[in-house]
Amino acid sequence: MIRIAAQAGLKPNEMYALEVWEFNSYMNGCTDAKKADVFNAILGGYYASYYLSAGKKAKRPDEIINKIYPKSNQTFADGMAQIAKIKELEANGVIN
Repeated sequence: MIRIAAQAGLKPNEMYALEVWEFNSYMNGCTDAKKADVFNAILGGYYASYYLSAGKKAKRPDEIINKIYPKSNQTFADGMAQIAKIKELEANGVIN
């Protein structure tokens, strides 16, 4: 957990001062910020290649973004079924 916090720029004493929900929210915000940086880099590369030399050969940025960050089609019911399966495995002693 400290390694993850350090990657996000938190010092250990700052991480320990946060509640778990605050830490998770902070990390989700950092993840969203990194994704936005990646999106902007892809768009910058697309426009540079489109206007310089590649022209119509440039790949559409939404195709690249969807390959990097595929969308999850998981429903609430699917998530609850997975949780029930994990609890069953824990009860049977298969996993800790």
